Amino acid sequence: MSQHPSDPRPDSALGTHTPERDALSGLDDLDELPVAEHVARFEAVHDALRARLAGEPGGKPRSDGGRA
Repeated sequence: MSQHPSDPRPDSALGTHTPERDALSGLDDLDELPVAEHVARFEAVHDALRARLAGEPGGKPRSDGGRA
């Protein structure tokens, strides 16, 4: 996976197979999709990242809404 041009960290600092990186990989081919499909792709990536932040490994939201 290539590093995003605006990210100053090397790929090794970001890891290669984290749930976050896997979610962001959904944007890798965005430039090849019709603009009409961008919103759905952004929403899918956003949902995956929110689920990860909610604390559920594998990107599934916690049943308590992410509150500990």
